[in-house]
Amino acid sequence: MKFADITVVIPVKERFDLLKIALESINKQTLIPKNVIIVDDGSSEKINLIKKYNFNLKIVRNKKNIGVSASRNKGIKLSKTRYICFIDTDDVWKKNKIRLQFQLAEKNKLDFVYCNYKNSKSKKNIENNKEIFERLINKWSNPNCSTFFFKRTSLLKLGCFDENLKGSEDHDLWFRLSQSNLKISYVNKNLVRTEKFNYLQISRNYLIRKESLNLFFRKHKKYIPKEKLNKLKNHIYTKAFIPVLNGSLKKLEIITIIKCLRYLIFSKLFYQRYLHFLFRYFFN
Repeated sequence: MKFADITVVIPVKERFDLLKIALESINKQTLIPKNVIIVDDGSSEKINLIKKYNFNLKIVRNKKNIGVSASRNKGIKLSKTRYICFIDTDDVWKKNKIRLQFQLAEKNKLDFVYCNYKNSKSKKNIENNKEIFERLINKWSNPNCSTFFFKRTSLLKLGCFDENLKGSEDHDLWFRLSQSNLKISYVNKNLVRTEKFNYLQISRNYLIRKESLNLFFRKHKKYIPKEKLNKLKNHIYTKAFIPVLNGSLKKLEIITIIKCLRYLIFSKLFYQRYLHFLFRYFFN
């Protein structure tokens, strides 16, 4: 069994059944991280893990809910390893995820390596930060935090996660990465599997979504060309509120449904994508 100087940070609130699945996917990696830090963000009960894992496990419990960004930052500060990565409890890693990213980071002395969680036809090995920015402002569906692999000192230099953002924190980090001088690359393989719908996902919370997106655009609109801004806002708000709408439809939350439709009803993207989302969440 091979180990590496890596810490995995897992923010969690409730969802302990999913946490165990995520931990198992770490335990089955072909390269095992040295440490895993779980930051319990004010769950109603304490985490009770009986199983012994191949890595060192530390559980930190927040006295009150401080949000996913602040919880990840807490884990970053507690880590001491050369590299750090993250997994959300509703995601699962494929067994080669850490090894492939670690090998690439070591070989090319990289600050940041990400991977795909959807199939891609791209053949590039080294990313250009300016190209990433162009993709972002042209509606790129950037991979989430479970795909990230950072050199720890580089993430600290970047400023870690914005604790004012309760959601969209990964999108914010991508924008800051694209404007940095960090050396970036990626593994062109689908190495993360996203789990199915659950009501505790941040993407189902209307208020968090709204406040986070409003703050996100206040932060970054000065960098986005004016001719791109409105289309990008429409695209991102639509993508954000479709899952909120689906969750509120399942629970028959009429007020939230109406609030979501205010953002969606005039969006062409909504009508293009909604049938797909409806089928996925109601019949899977």
